[in-house]
Amino acid sequence: MLLKNCIYLIEILFSIGSIPVLMYSIYSNPYKDICKKSILLATIYIVYIVFLFSLLGFCNIPYGLESLMISLAMLVAVILYIVSIVINIKKRKKLTQISPNKKRVTAIFVMLLVLPILFVSFKFIQVKLTIDKSNLILVYYSSGNGGIGESDYFAYAIGDDFCHQIDFGIDIGGLYLHEYLPKDTIEIKDISVIPNYEIDTNDNEITVYKNGKQICKKRNDYFNIKFERGFYINQD
Repeated sequence: MLLKNCIYLIEILFSIGSIPVLMYSIYSNPYKDICKKSILLATIYIVYIVFLFSLLGFCNIPYGLESLMISLAMLVAVILYIVSIVINIKKRKKLTQISPNKKRVTAIFVMLLVLPILFVSFKFIQVKLTIDKSNLILVYYSSGNGGIGESDYFAYAIGDDFCHQIDFGIDIGGLYLHEYLPKDTIEIKDISVIPNYEIDTNDNEITVYKNGKQICKKRNDYFNIKFERGFYINQD
């Protein structure tokens, strides 16, 4: 899973989760302490929603028209979370009962707070480690079928024993990718002159050879692709 898709997945879950949070706040919460936790949960989720979406730009991850739908869902979710906060603030002033299952409630509360950010953090670290261990990174541009929003950038991080698609740092054709790579990284504009490598690129398949040995063969769903730039990291 690409980092962008991971972020989108969490954002969608946050957006869907705003509905049961609101419903529970209105109809099912008779406890003062749960009101307090619900206020905190909704507030932190709003922060998460904004932070994770801004992470796309911070990490130079390309995104297209699908981000408009995600943004709309996020906006609705933020409004619902704010409504939940207001409802729980008002209810908390009136309620006196404390939940009889405080430990269980606290455990669920902590899990709901920690798991989303752990999931994204794990993926972020996984992608960064893949880049750090790579010998070669290839960035491509796909114009799709020429329709609005069909163009996209995609890239592969290639090592001696792995070949993984990445989206970290590849926006604008990987223009800023060098910021995340070692200082002695060599930027490649001509795919035919990469030291020790031969790359065979077709519209739906990319094959990479190192010293005559095939080390990568990847099929993709992109069309009308062209090589943008590469980065050679000599780790031998």
